[in-house]
Amino acid sequence: MSTLVVLFNLKEGADVAQYEKWAETTDLAIVRKLSSIEAFRLFKSEGLLMSEDTPPYAYVELIDVKDMEQFGADVGTDVMQKVAGEFQEFADNPMFILTSELFPAAPKRPLEGKVAVITGSGREAGLGVAIAKRLAEEGASIVISDLGQSQDEATPDRMIGSTSEMQEIADSIRALGVEVSTCPCDVRDKGQVEALAQHAVDTHGSLDIWVNNAGIGYIMKPMEEISEEDWRAVIDVNLSGAFFGVQAAAQAMKAQGSGGRIINIASQAAKSGFPFAQAYCSSKHGLVGLARSAAIELGSHAITVNNVCPNHVTTGLGAWQNEYFAEKLGKTLEQYKKDMADRIPLGRPGLASDTANAVAFLCSDQAQYITAESMNVSGGEEPH
Repeated sequence: MSTLVVLFNLKEGADVAQYEKWAETTDLAIVRKLSSIEAFRLFKSEGLLMSEDTPPYAYVELIDVKDMEQFGADVGTDVMQKVAGEFQEFADNPMFILTSELFPAAPKRPLEGKVAVITGSGREAGLGVAIAKRLAEEGASIVISDLGQSQDEATPDRMIGSTSEMQEIADSIRALGVEVSTCPCDVRDKGQVEALAQHAVDTHGSLDIWVNNAGIGYIMKPMEEISEEDWRAVIDVNLSGAFFGVQAAAQAMKAQGSGGRIINIASQAAKSGFPFAQAYCSSKHGLVGLARSAAIELGSHAITVNNVCPNHVTTGLGAWQNEYFAEKLGKTLEQYKKDMADRIPLGRPGLASDTANAVAFLCSDQAQYITAESMNVSGGEEPH
């Protein structure tokens, strides 16, 4: 049983060196000292009890009397009375030994033990990053994936996640207390997508969640100006790339035999048409059929397949879209944004966190009976 020993309110002028010497003669491992109740609460919330690989005791010093009073209020007088009574010579108040029965570790997070791959998650302020962080908050291990570097004219540096940016994002997510790795991938290449799935299994032990988020939303032109190369670039990433992702994820999840979640980030453009976005709308509409068909085939393996369909979200790409459409429609940027907000029943465009929350829900146990759906996250703008 893990045990957390809390020493607090040392006597004024107490011989700390003597205490340290006493600690060395016991099995007490001095691993951390905290001087405020706020730090202690952090320690508590993180559930930092000792693991099997460390000595069985830790201690925290709370020296301020106010801390002592707050500590008592937090844990309750019944607990204090139950565990009081030892080592009075070192403190005005006794030492409290809180076992895991009295002071349990933080509860297991809903997605703890799960591994999630998010394609197109290598750009700060993008939807993919928001999704990755949200799933990490739920306890999932995360694989950050993006192109890493420009591959051709269809994938300019300003629109893709670089290798260094992917690593910076991974470092920031590790602060949430989960495992994170990075793996560059061009989703147009089936072999690279399969390698991405294998990376998740080899690095983290499984593949439980796959989010097809990679997409091209910046090739938008009037109908007559769309080239064959433009059309193929959008379809190859947004639809073919998602199809390869569903294939690779399904193969890994079926081999594990423990079910899984596959989620495509579609769009309001999966339900409605928009000017200058023929290829984009076609690719997103295609995701509806892909999810419906894949869900039927994979249901017997407890693998759900769903789409999330956000309306406009002002990410880095979204900001570019705002400027593009404002110019095409002959409006100022401010007027275009106001008109957009006015037509949304909830009065604002979407946030990246709105989409991320929807993904987290579909990954949860609460959504285990939901599949083949295309969930609107549009503030009421898209009603069907």
